[in-house]
Amino acid sequence: ENSLDAILTGLPVLLDGHCPQPHGLPIFLLRLATQVDWSEELPCFHGICKELANYYAMLPNEADDLNAYVQHNLFPALSYLLLPSKQLSRNGSYVVMTKLSTLYKVFERC
Repeated sequence: ENSLDAILTGLPVLLDGHCPQPHGLPIFLLRLATQVDWSEELPCFHGICKELANYYAMLPNEADDLNAYVQHNLFPALSYLLLPSKQLSRNGSYVVMTKLSTLYKVFERC
């Protein structure tokens, strides 16, 4: 049903602790309306995912805010959410150098 009284009630939480930049919301909604192929299911999902990724990829502008965000939100999330494919693990694109728990064990002995 098409309604002229549509209200945005929420956005998906893609990463705990990360809120997209509010100033990007108007362009996100515009691109969602104009760049997504709403006529077919698979291209529609692809387009929505692409626009969500573009919107959530906006990071804080200030250097201090960006450093804190990367240190406290992005790196911890990558450490437990990133699951590279077997091919990327085998070809050396992703290599586990160490784990924090292993480092704790090493330094406990000192």
